Amino acid sequence: MKKIIFALLAVIMLSAGFGAYAQQAIIEDDAELFSRTGKENISQKAEALASETGAEVVIKTVNDADGYTAEEYSQRVLDEKGIDGSAIIFLIDMGNRKMWIHPRGEIRKIIYDDDLDSIIEDLTPAMKDGDYDRAAEIFVARTEKFYRKRTNSRGFGDYITDFQYLLICAVIALAVALIAILCMYGYGNRTNKMKSSSADYLKEGTFNLTVCTDNFINTTRTVRTIESSSGGSSGSSGGGNTSSGRGGSF
Repeated sequence: MKKIIFALLAVIMLSAGFGAYAQQAIIEDDAELFSRTGKENISQKAEALASETGAEVVIKTVNDADGYTAEEYSQRVLDEKGIDGSAIIFLIDMGNRKMWIHPRGEIRKIIYDDDLDSIIEDLTPAMKDGDYDRAAEIFVARTEKFYRKRTNSRGFGDYITDFQYLLICAVIALAVALIAILCMYGYGNRTNKMKSSSADYLKEGTFNLTVCTDNFINTTRTVRTIESSSGGSSGSSGGGNTSSGRGGSF
């Protein structure tokens, strides 16, 4: 019994530890577009967005995309950083005068394509004016706006991520299970005492053994050949996240 209790407590502690982990924001201004103060403000707001959404937030500027399109380069950045989970990247490609927003993982189920189109439209004027600090801030603010809009139906969805929500449910379930086990264990100790023999659990005259036999006669087996077809659909090779994001020129 003690081992079960310790195991449940260990799972609860591990769950709490995972819940404390927050995703990070990555700001890489290779094209040197952001001012010093602007970069600090962008970093702080991006960190807050990452913490709220549970997604990695990447903002990257480049002068040369190495021959890749903005769409390809944004995905390449996430791949090279080993970001396979929930993430969103805002890329500014000065060489091609392109910008691109690419969501990945769970956040892609919350930030829709129409939302990305709206974000691109909102930050385009700042991009064309060369106000890149403002453009990055708009990206963060609009992403946060649409995230809260999509998750607000949960009531407290504005304050926790999907991962944290699942952890809370798991901890509650484990706590209920632990209480139930303790109650059953305590009740059993009060009402039940170990008997020395199995016969002690039987009431005299209440157990009757009936002999039952089955006589095997024969069996019939029918074999039918089903022709296989080489045609048919191979299905979709992609997952639920099939969008490559949204972008534009400036």
